[in-house]
Amino acid sequence: MSAPRLSNIASRAHALVQDRIVSGMGWMAGAELTIRVTRLATTILLARLMTPEIFGEAALALATFEIIRLFNENGLAAAVIRAKTSELAQVAEAAYRLSWIIAIALTLLQIGVGSLAAILSGRAELFWLIAALAGVYLFMPAGCVHAWMIMRREGMARMAGVNAAQLIADNGLTIALAFAGFEVWAIVLPKLLTAPIWLVGMAWGRPWTRDRGVKPAAFQPLLRFCGPVLVSELIGGLRLHADKLVVAALFGLEAAGIYFFAFNAGVGLSSAISTAFNRVVYPRFCKAADEPGGLRQSHGQVLRAHAPAFSGLFFAQSLAALFYVPIVFGASWAASAGLVAILCLSGAVRLFGEASLLALRADGAPGRECAGAALLASASLVGLVMGSSWGLGGAAAGYTAGIALAAAAISHITLSHLARSRTTGVALP
Repeated sequence: MSAPRLSNIASRAHALVQDRIVSGMGWMAGAELTIRVTRLATTILLARLMTPEIFGEAALALATFEIIRLFNENGLAAAVIRAKTSELAQVAEAAYRLSWIIAIALTLLQIGVGSLAAILSGRAELFWLIAALAGVYLFMPAGCVHAWMIMRREGMARMAGVNAAQLIADNGLTIALAFAGFEVWAIVLPKLLTAPIWLVGMAWGRPWTRDRGVKPAAFQPLLRFCGPVLVSELIGGLRLHADKLVVAALFGLEAAGIYFFAFNAGVGLSSAISTAFNRVVYPRFCKAADEPGGLRQSHGQVLRAHAPAFSGLFFAQSLAALFYVPIVFGASWAASAGLVAILCLSGAVRLFGEASLLALRADGAPGRECAGAALLASASLVGLVMGSSWGLGGAAAGYTAGIALAAAAISHITLSHLARSRTTGVALP
């Protein structure tokens, strides 16, 4: 290889290392991986200390909390991050007030669901478990705008550190309480007890100072933006879980268990990359949207450089799965290695579609983003059903192919939209 070519490769590698997206990805992915390692260790210890019945009660309470919490991904964060500088104070004040309304509503909803669960199951303790988790929502409004301002400034190191500290404390408390004999409360109570860690971490240094003299932005434009974002997030949540239900319906519970294992051993281990990628890319898109043509240029750069680079990690894991699955999970799971490898590829192609959806959100087109999310979800499930004729491996391949085709279509549509769009910031009346 010639010296000029080596020099060119070295300069590109240096630029990639210095890139803020790569730097942010490193912090976020590192925190996610740390969280997953501590969570795995906690799960192993709990399995030795608790009965399946205790796990069942905890799972029901936590599942209720996670489902209701989806409504907290309501687009207010996206609105603050992408607001024009001249309108930021008004948008932040409106988002702060709306966040309190939403938090109180979710608290009451969870308490109501807890009452219903206790009545239907005949287990009074379920009410207290679910109601205790409702208290987490009341910590969020005091810190949410601070968190969104940190994300707006691309402060991913701080976000990663606070999230990791909270989850590590959660897992540590869970183990301590389990050894102390708290049984099911050892799993549930730490979620509430560690909420102040997140609040203090986000509000420390006051990234946002509330000015009570600022007139808040009108709620109606914000809600018009946030509504489709919420629907998009709900569709994304559906996409992450509906495939397991479809597999169970098509192949039975045993096959669904194998698929669930393969998904977690494949995409589950790499989801830290996807989560980190999305959290880092969106603020960058919002900042680029302030310049004419900037969002289109930034989106194109992500599709050409960053998404392929990080997709390469999924491809590497796909190849490695053929070797690490039988070693890490045991010989009984060796036959699932091919399935794990196929599902890893779905994570690689999904990055392109999700990056394009975030570009639409940054451009103030949440309706188009919602339609794109629906396309991504439906294409993956249709592909899964069509591939099921060739067994579980065919279903996984169809699932991956559906995501790939949808991601390509969404990327093309987004590029065309950004070529015509001139919209930036949250429009105020």
